[in-house]
Amino acid sequence: MQVRIKDIKLKSATIVETIIALLILMISFSAGMVIYTKVLTTGVNNGQLRADAEARFLMDSLSTARNTEPARLVRQKSVFELSYVVDERFPGMLLMKMTGTDEKGQVLTRHLKWVSAYEAGED
Repeated sequence: MQVRIKDIKLKSATIVETIIALLILMISFSAGMVIYTKVLTTGVNNGQLRADAEARFLMDSLSTARNTEPARLVRQKSVFELSYVVDERFPGMLLMKMTGTDEKGQVLTRHLKWVSAYEAGED
């Protein structure tokens, strides 16, 4: 039994087109790797991101609770120092300063927030 194969022309890519497609693919992967390594080496690590989020949460909580006392808080292997400063230019406001450090004393985050002295005072 004989099988006949019809003369069908299939459209295919030439070797030059294939090489160009591979070059484009390699260039895009190379650019992706460069961006990926840049992101990894920026210095922002998980500890800094957590400390930053924790500091913002603590500042919001303490200002809502109307706390104006300096404090030292230890949370999740981070130490947060809280202080308030009175600025003569803004008599009705207090400047809340929060500094977050790790166990070794390396500064992870610093934040400033203006708080109304009247809202923070006793009722």
